[in-house]
Amino acid sequence: MLYSTLLRAAEAEQTIERSRFIAYVQPVADRLAADAFFETIRSCHRDARHCVPAFILGEKSETKWSSDDGEPQGTAGQPLLKLLEGEGLTFAAIMVVRYFGGIKLGPGGLSRAYSGTARLAVDAAGRAQAEELERLTIRVDYRIYERLNSVAKERQTTLDNPVFLEKVQTDLLYPIEQAETVEKWLNEESAGQFENLGKQREISLRPVEIKLLL
Repeated sequence: MLYSTLLRAAEAEQTIERSRFIAYVQPVADRLAADAFFETIRSCHRDARHCVPAFILGEKSETKWSSDDGEPQGTAGQPLLKLLEGEGLTFAAIMVVRYFGGIKLGPGGLSRAYSGTARLAVDAAGRAQAEELERLTIRVDYRIYERLNSVAKERQTTLDNPVFLEKVQTDLLYPIEQAETVEKWLNEESAGQFENLGKQREISLRPVEIKLLL
């Protein structure tokens, strides 16, 4: 596993002491995507008192940023960032919008309101684990393709995007750590009779099932 991130975009809302808190979360690929996400939310809530953003980026969570957007220092943006850190999430952005209801919550109350609403949105979004895959494109005759297809699953390999012409062109998709094993298996099953059309690295997101202890 490379890292954990959000599975999908989601939102959640709470009213606390007459203040309305709306949390939005979204997986993002980079700073530009995060900024675009924040700007979209702000444009939908131009009359809100505060739009508090935070994000974590990078496969090792090396880029972190948040802003209190006018709330007392450390009461809004940092709780959102700590939530993402605590959940072990990266390539993830949060924005919590607050419509002030006239009652002050105090530093502790604000932190709990922002982080609690954000947590509802994170739980609604779900989690995903990112895995590094290698995609190897080959061309083989039909006999070899059928042989590969019959045993691919037990080799942790998916035969993807087959094109059936004079020969079969197909992709072999497998975890990067299985590359050496798969290439050895491919050579054995085909007796070396395949055309290598190149390979590339890609990232796949696998949903993570959260099990609740009752």
